[in-house]
Amino acid sequence: MTETAAAVGTHEATHTSEEYDDCEVIVLNDAETKAAIDNELKNARITREQLEAQAAAGKFESSAARRAWFIVSSLG
Repeated sequence: MTETAAAVGTHEATHTSEEYDDCEVIVLNDAETKAAIDNELKNARITREQLEAQAAAGKFESSAARRAWFIVSSLG
């Protein structure tokens, strides 16, 4: 089984490890990862193929597509 970890929270890169103690790490299984990707594509109203084409061109048609690419490319 492939698992994907996603950190919840935002911090500056200069912070020390103690400052990350309030971060929650969520480990997703394959089904949860697929559901997260599918949900992002649905929210952006775009297919994965369309999203990949926009990413390859370096030009996204919307901020929702750009956000979806960030999620999809990070998770798989």
